[in-house]
Amino acid sequence: MSKFNIIISEHAKNNIDDYIDFIFYEYKSPLTSLRHKEGLIKTINELSKNANVYKYCSNKSVTDIYGIFSKRINYKQMAIIFSIYNDTVIIHAVLKQSVIKGL
Repeated sequence: MSKFNIIISEHAKNNIDDYIDFIFYEYKSPLTSLRHKEGLIKTINELSKNANVYKYCSNKSVTDIYGIFSKRINYKQMAIIFSIYNDTVIIHAVLKQSVIKGL
């Protein structure tokens, strides 16, 4: 079984921060925002063990921006867009699933 290194792009880090801030401030729910952040990070870290099992993303709006070798994993209502290069997983973005169709 391959072990992958994880690199989270600045863009993806900003996406995560925006998502967590939205839950924290708009819904006034600090505990929920903390749980969502922990869940996102756990899901991302799990890619170090199993990133290669996910199929390539076929959504044209995703592949046009992140490349034809981009993959996707979901956490709640968020889509984590990533690619694998050798033994490294690069997290490109963390987006609302509903936004992907309209990218």
